Amino acid sequence: NDAYTQKLKRAVDLAVEIRDMENENGIDSDIKINSRTLFYVKLWAETLTDDNKLIWSDIINTMISKNFIKDEGDFFKKINFTTNILKQLKKAAPTEHLRNISSQAIKMLQKSPVNDILLYELDYKENNE
Repeated sequence: NDAYTQKLKRAVDLAVEIRDMENENGIDSDIKINSRTLFYVKLWAETLTDDNKLIWSDIINTMISKNFIKDEGDFFKKINFTTNILKQLKKAAPTEHLRNISSQAIKMLQKSPVNDILLYELDYKENNE
């Protein structure tokens, strides 16, 4: 998809620019863009069906078969990491428009079964501390 390729190129260019600025200013960052998994994170975000769990399973199985991840937990961590970056962006966003886009993206990523896993982990922590 040509439009997707252009957006991906812009995202990578922006990431490179941010990395260069961090390097120039002595900022150590562990934020990396992995174009192999970016496609699947985007696919998950754009999933708007009643059967999210089936799509989730399909994405996981495809990524495992391509050796992009080892298990479901790997992809969950990627979704969660992306969500955390979006939350930081939302806090630091200079405009209402960017805050709204960040909020929308967070909602697109945190749907069942991702939010089910998050709720389970929170419940587990509360009951075992």
